[in-house]
Amino acid sequence: MESSIIGVAICVQWPIVAQGLLAACSDQKDLSARVVSVQALPNVGESVLVVSGPELFELAGHSNPAAHVILIGSMDRVPRVATDREIANALPLDVTLAELLACIRQVSCLDSPPRRIDIDGGFARLTKREWEIVRLVCQGMKNREIAAALSLSIGTVKVHLMHIFDKTGVTRRWQLELLHLPSDT
Repeated sequence: MESSIIGVAICVQWPIVAQGLLAACSDQKDLSARVVSVQALPNVGESVLVVSGPELFELAGHSNPAAHVILIGSMDRVPRVATDREIANALPLDVTLAELLACIRQVSCLDSPPRRIDIDGGFARLTKREWEIVRLVCQGMKNREIAAALSLSIGTVKVHLMHIFDKTGVTRRWQLELLHLPSDT
């Protein structure tokens, strides 16, 4: 069985990193990569885009809705409407090459449409109790700890989390923390 080649476009702000990523991808039999400029980003046809910085992240996501975007670096602000796939593919600056290559291969296998995370509308619909749970999740608490802190059963915490996920479109707990939720809401 022959494996398909994964097309990767690299658009990062550091030329030396771009060349290093290009060389690393070139060593992989299942990857075909090229470095693209910011101006060329809207016209790329590759299925995976590796970018740096929130501005390139937003441009890549809006210009190439069918592509899987991987952000390398700090996501100091998230687009007001992002996909769970995009947020899941935010990698830290100290990501290893093996982790990045694994992420490229993983996202290239995804063919389901992105689920939209509704940051504005979804979070506005949360109840006071749901906000309490979101804040505790963002502090790193587990369901058992949240239940104890709010005098709830673990099952009730799970139900609240399901409602939070439904209302916001978030699919994983850690995504709540990545969204840098306002503390005064």
